[in-house]
Amino acid sequence: MIEQDGFEISSFIVSTPTECALNYAYDDEEKILDELGHLGVTEVGHYHEFFVTVDRDYSIPLKEQYYQVVEGLKKILDNC
Repeated sequence: MIEQDGFEISSFIVSTPTECALNYAYDDEEKILDELGHLGVTEVGHYHEFFVTVDRDYSIPLKEQYYQVVEGLKKILDNC
């Protein structure tokens, strides 16, 4: 866990490259939640890119959780 003066990271946002949501489909949003929910992904938003809110899973290092979410998004979204 990363903590400084009582402050800690309890969740974080991952945003995809700009072109990832240009061909947005509702199925993409559902697929992200279904396939990455076990990694802490709780919310998906989109504009020109997707935004996913991730709750911290303290059983794995932050760096590893972040990496797994990014790699999962790359597999789901074929234009990333």
